[in-house]
Amino acid sequence: MWSIRLILLVSLGTLNTVFARVPSRIWNDCGNPESPVHLTQFAISPNPVYLPGDILFSASGYTNETLGSSSLHLSIVREGSWFNVPIPCFRKIGSCTYDEMCTMLDDMINENWLGITRTFGQDIRQMLINNGLNPGLCPQPPQVINIVRNPLRVPKMPAALYWFAEGVYRINVRVTDNQNGGRELVCFNVRLNIKQSECSGFWGCLF
Repeated sequence: MWSIRLILLVSLGTLNTVFARVPSRIWNDCGNPESPVHLTQFAISPNPVYLPGDILFSASGYTNETLGSSSLHLSIVREGSWFNVPIPCFRKIGSCTYDEMCTMLDDMINENWLGITRTFGQDIRQMLINNGLNPGLCPQPPQVINIVRNPLRVPKMPAALYWFAEGVYRINVRVTDNQNGGRELVCFNVRLNIKQSECSGFWGCLF
């Protein structure tokens, strides 16, 4: 499912290890009220989530028109005491642009980015199917999405992602239409906190 896949890939798939410790609302809408994709609820528990670890994921929303080829744009910064640190795009993880959301979940599974996205992508696919969605269909018709407390296992971070140290992260998520002049389909911000259950390489232990 296109739109719920967006939510999952942003919060779980491409970030892969970033989850909230912010009380109550952890996200806010930055899009146009006229946009065709609307996220109405987003929740992750427990707080904080440790990496690797198990979570319960909930998301609700709806689309009000048929949606096809689109691009996902992520901008991620780590909050610091004196300044924020931009997170780069490294092998399709981080502040990246993904040019085709119709195939993004398949790409995560088949290409297994940094060795951490295959199993996680398979779990996301199964979650969508279990909730009556068709993750392989593109374009997608207008529909309502409602996922409630679905269990997911978050993988361990590889040492190559040392810049995903413990801390608070701000993520801006935008999706644009590839077929209608790049119009914005949805925009939202998420503020998330990472806790590691064990050190992930030298840099991870430093933070």
